[in-house]
Amino acid sequence: MADIEAIRTTYLEDDTSSVEWTSISQTYENLVLRISGKCHRSNAANDDIGLRFNNDSGSNYSYFRMVGSESDETTSRNNSVNLLKVSSITSDAGLAGSENYATLVVDIFDYTNPYRNTSVTFMGGITAGPLSYHDSGTRSVFGSGFWDSTAAVNRINLITNSGADWCRGSVFSLYGWND
Repeated sequence: MADIEAIRTTYLEDDTSSVEWTSISQTYENLVLRISGKCHRSNAANDDIGLRFNNDSGSNYSYFRMVGSESDETTSRNNSVNLLKVSSITSDAGLAGSENYATLVVDIFDYTNPYRNTSVTFMGGITAGPLSYHDSGTRSVFGSGFWDSTAAVNRINLITNSGADWCRGSVFSLYGWND
């Protein structure tokens, strides 16, 4: 039976450019990240969530994503990029209400193992909209990726891909997980 323990939760009382957790405990095998958020990107209906480990902004990340809506689906693969693009979020900050916050779950595997790169799987979605290039506001994102490093993860930084601020009311939770 797996043991899951809450490590940290960040509730945004004000808009902010990034969320960062430092000095992450090294006592778990894996981490789980849960997000409910949106951002202030102008002139766009959505944005993407970027994930970095240990302040590494070099070209050390790779990921594969599948994105689907009621009207279309796409896949993308990126190698040697400066962040893990893990999901989409609503960026129309004028949409009030909790139903307009995107949700995301990220599993971070082997984050302390010195013999493996840190790998992630993720799934998330948006129900707000309409999105500018979709017929409906519903969008789901699934994928996986890795950080090309065997260093233990002791810092996680969450940013929007465009650099837009996270909106007040966004919630970020980190859990430790042992098999």
